[in-house]
Parts: sequence; structure tokens; C-alpha cells
Amino acid sequence: MLYSRSPSVESLNRHWRVGQNDDIWRSRWRLLWAGKALMKHRTWIWRLMQLGLLMCEWADKWEKSNGKCPWCSGEKESLAHLVWECRKNRNRVSWLSEICVGDSFSTPTFLQVLDYCLKSQALTPAGLTLLSEHCLACWKERNGSVFEKKRAVASPRLVFLRAKVSVEAGWSRLRGEKRERIHGKDELFMAKAMTALQEQEERERIVGRILNSCEEMSRLIEFDLGASVGLRFSELSRVLATSGSSSSGTR
Repeated sequence: MLYSRSPSVESLNRHWRVGQNDDIWRSRWRLLWAGKALMKHRTWIWRLMQLGLLMCEWADKWEKSNGKCPWCSGEKESLAHLVWECRKNRNRVSWLSEICVGDSFSTPTFLQVLDYCLKSQALTPAGLTLLSEHCLACWKERNGSVFEKKRAVASPRLVFLRAKVSVEAGWSRLRGEKRERIHGKDELFMAKAMTALQEQEERERIVGRILNSCEEMSRLIEFDLGASVGLRFSELSRVLATSGSSSSGTR
């Protein structure tokens, strides 16, 4: 669903929680349409940033929804929440943050990452392609959860592979020196994205092994405690039985 007209700067600022003037937003649109990413990715980012998708946040006004995120069930669903703040996106958001900001532990805002991708479009459209594929995956997952009761979440690797196909398709539209320049920059950026992805997957494997070890240790502790408590209870039962029999013999 698209708006019949573009939302005001006040609406955009309120939704994305910023206080930017009209010039900043206009420069963002100019960078978007002047970029080298495929048109479908630029159009998708435009539609997203123009608040042109029907969410539970707005369906709540017509009493068609409770306005809550179908994944969190606690936060109010908005586009900003869907693509960047929802806990289901934690792995993809930290991966994109590491690529664009260089730090996977301090999460930037969605607009900060978008501005980085827009400014780098003149050198490589790969950043905007990755961000667009992430947002598209969020939208498909959200609709699958709402309408089909599916809870599947695309991994960062799957988003990377989809973006790689689009980036390679973009090379075929270029010729000569421009193709060579953008091809080289794209390859560097995608190599950086793959390195960050591999590091994140390795961290997840390490964390998984630690959690499994902790669970195994807790089971062993519970078993040892149960066994010791059972042993002490049996000893106490024998003592009580012995004392009971001796007292009856004395009588």
C-alpha cells in the first residue's frame, strides 16, 4: 500500500525518531535515485522510507489489529521496529552494523546505516543492495508470520547470497572503465561482508558450545545433588528405623 502523497518531514522525523530538516531528507532522496544499485532495490528503499507499507501500527487505528509486533508481541509495530529494532533481526542487524560502522556491539540507527550506504553508492552499490535485501526479508518474514503463521527467519548468509546475485546482475549493465571500477569496489565490499559474516558465525558457534557446556554442567550438578540428597535421606531413614527398633526392644 502506497501513500497517495509523500508524508511530511514532521511525519518522517516522528517515525524515524530524528529531528532533521527538509534539506537533509531531500539530499537523501537525491543520493538514492542517483545511485548505481538496481532499480528494484532503490524503489524498495524509497517505498520503505516513505512509510508506504501497511503495518499493525496503522491497522490498529481501524481496529483491525492490536498494533503489536507479531514477533515480539510486546512492542508497537512500526517500520523502524520491523527492519531494525525487533529481536528477530538481532543477528542481521549486528552483521550490517559491523560492515558499515565497524562495530557489531554498538548498534547504529537505521538511518545512519542507510546514509552510509547512500554515500558509498557512487563507489559501490553493494551496501544499499545488502540493506535492501535485509529489509525485504524482514517484510516477507513479517507477512509470513501474520498471514501464514510461519516463524522462519532468513539467516545473514541467505541475505548475503541474495544480495550477491543482485550485485552481479548490476555489473552486466555497466561497460568499460566504470564497470571495472565498480566491479572492483563491489568485490572488496562483498569480501568485507563475507569476512564479517564468517566471524559472526564463528562467535555464534563458540557461544553455542559454551551454552551447551553450561547446560551439561547444570545437569551433572543437579544429578550429583539429587544423588547426595537421596543418599542422605536413605541414611536418615536407616537411623530412624534403627532408633525405632531399639526403643521398642527397650520397652
